[in-house]
Amino acid sequence: MLLRRAWLVITIALAIAYLPAIRAPYEFDDISSIPGNSTIRTLWPVLSPPENTSVAGRPVVNYSLAINSALNRWLHVDERPYPDGPNKTIGYHIVNLLVHLLCGMLLFGVVRRTIANSAQASALIRTPEQFAAVVTAVWLLHPIQSEAVNYLIQRTELLVSLCYLGVLYTSIRAWDAPSLQSRIVWRVLAVLTCALGMGSKEVMITAPLAIMLYDRAFRAPSWRDAVSSAGRNVFYAALIVTTLISLASITTNARFDTVGFHLGVTWYQYLYSQAWAIAHYLRLALWPDQLTFDYGHKPITGFRGVAGALVLTAALVATVVAWMRASTWGWLAFLGSLFFLLLAPSSSVVPVATEIAAERRVYLALAPALVLVFIGADWLRQRITANARAKQLALAAPVLVGLLYVVLSGWFITQHAGDAGVGPAVARGIIGVAAGAIVWCVITSHYLRAITAGACTLLVAVTFARSRTYADSESLWRDTVLKAPDNPRAYDNLAATMFYSEPPRLAEAKALYERAIQLDSTYVHAWPGLASVAVDQGRIADAESLLVRVLRIDPGYSDAVEHLGKLLLRTGQSAKALPYLEQFAVGYPSDGSLISVATAYMQLGRFDDAIDALRKALELNPERTDAMRYLGGMLVEQGHGAEAVPLLERAVSGGNGAAVDLGLLSIAYAHAGRVDDAVRLAQSASASARGSANVQILAGRAMLVAMRPADAAAYFTEALRLNPGNSEAQDYMDKVRAMIGVHP
Repeated sequence: MLLRRAWLVITIALAIAYLPAIRAPYEFDDISSIPGNSTIRTLWPVLSPPENTSVAGRPVVNYSLAINSALNRWLHVDERPYPDGPNKTIGYHIVNLLVHLLCGMLLFGVVRRTIANSAQASALIRTPEQFAAVVTAVWLLHPIQSEAVNYLIQRTELLVSLCYLGVLYTSIRAWDAPSLQSRIVWRVLAVLTCALGMGSKEVMITAPLAIMLYDRAFRAPSWRDAVSSAGRNVFYAALIVTTLISLASITTNARFDTVGFHLGVTWYQYLYSQAWAIAHYLRLALWPDQLTFDYGHKPITGFRGVAGALVLTAALVATVVAWMRASTWGWLAFLGSLFFLLLAPSSSVVPVATEIAAERRVYLALAPALVLVFIGADWLRQRITANARAKQLALAAPVLVGLLYVVLSGWFITQHAGDAGVGPAVARGIIGVAAGAIVWCVITSHYLRAITAGACTLLVAVTFARSRTYADSESLWRDTVLKAPDNPRAYDNLAATMFYSEPPRLAEAKALYERAIQLDSTYVHAWPGLASVAVDQGRIADAESLLVRVLRIDPGYSDAVEHLGKLLLRTGQSAKALPYLEQFAVGYPSDGSLISVATAYMQLGRFDDAIDALRKALELNPERTDAMRYLGGMLVEQGHGAEAVPLLERAVSGGNGAAVDLGLLSIAYAHAGRVDDAVRLAQSASASARGSANVQILAGRAMLVAMRPADAAAYFTEALRLNPGNSEAQDYMDKVRAMIGVHP
């Protein structure tokens, strides 16, 4: 009963901590991986995510997004990133939060069962459930976890952590199984979970080794015993086989633009940078005052990484020494190894050139660090309470913790309450509730609960504030600029929020783009944004010049290629635009890029090529109504109206069709021999656009195909009345007169 109450409190606290960001907008890589990801528009197939996105090579994550997308379509939620809306992302945020909670439950199970079933761990910790609950509560509520939860596409980190913990938990259950049959079931579940993790993120590749190390640390008395069992060896082999899934993703180089040794960052530069980054994460775990969304891409130089390198070297040496005395220090050896294994894929020697540091990388690695800290704290508590006099002094500890909490809360309110939207009354309420809980715990002699209540309430408050920052793109990027002032990407993204605001704040956006370029002139990502500002300010020639200039810096930069192609297309330079649009569509074959290519083909009179491009666009995204209109209209113009009927019917379904669409559909109906439908649609199109000569011409053409010359003549007459010089209407009128034998 007590455990259920604890989980209820933790769940409520977690909901409060993350509530401000429950409708936070898409950010950064979210856009290409969710609204810009055409592969999640159907539930099958979704095993080939687009390259160079955060879901590339991660089909399990892509499928989870497809399920979210299907629910949004069922609820008629518009998922496009612009314009913003209140419910676009809420489903994705809820799933992320639920996965985070499930990770906490598995962590609780792993810690509790490890302590209960290991002689080493039991000697250190006397109360497994209480210890596991405290570790889990702090891990779940810690603000450093906010990036993994609030940044939607970091579901990759959440799902791989869920699978990693799932493999640990199912393996423990297999070792504890009372029968061979149940042991086999748990091991099969472990292998399946490991396979799912391999399809979620590359971090999972270290899981089989982690299982073997856990077995040696807590179950097998020696390395020989760990590998002497045939059943264990088969289990280990099955886990290792699942790594082929992750290796396949790595060898296909699905994210060649972000990961690898070819991107200008050497392995030793990256390793030195990670020494700084990991030490920084640990500092944030103790004092989370400088949480930063984006640390930029520049490697750490100078002496900034020396302290971190020394700390990590000492930790590595301690881990190795602990393995040499595994019979006594196996628990320490495993915790140290797990910490390094979880960070090795992203924070060692393989450069992730686009991000030199990211707090989400320490998401699961925080767990072994916390376990180690709490084991040390509990050991110290036991030593103190063993002495009667020291025990009396120790009774004051909860009171001191309560006072420290009040001081820290006051500091937090002073520094962050305004940004977080926490008013003075709410702040006093938070402090009052926590102080009351602490006092009650002290009175009832539940000192550990007093400490936990104070610490967790403070964590909820800070995480709440951090989530509030995520709730608004401008506040998130302003916070990033403040904490990483040398990061050009932060200025670039803040400028984008200015550009897309309503109304656009072009002057601010221009200044921020220029600041990003000033910080790093080779940072090509800011140039297309600056060109977009120039276009909106009417400086078309300047925009073209900026894009040409950035392509001199980086000829393969896709965003500049796309922007220049679209700019040339917009200004009527279709022949010049086409090579750029084709280049972008080959590299990024999305429905949007193919429609741009098709538009250029249409303007150049290459209708067959345009039709092929539009068909491919609809294969990628069957819901693109503009592609349906263009393709249907071209088929009508080529005399294939019957083929165009289903396309145009879908385009106008739900009352969304414009008068031109209705006119084209009326022609298509006439080609298909559905004369009554053609007449009805022609009348509807004409009535809804009485002032449009072009729509009257479409209605008249439908009647010509339907062999109703009198009706056609009426529409063409109206078109000529609206636009007496319209040669197309005059030509069709001449055809009608020829049909009925009337000469002008």
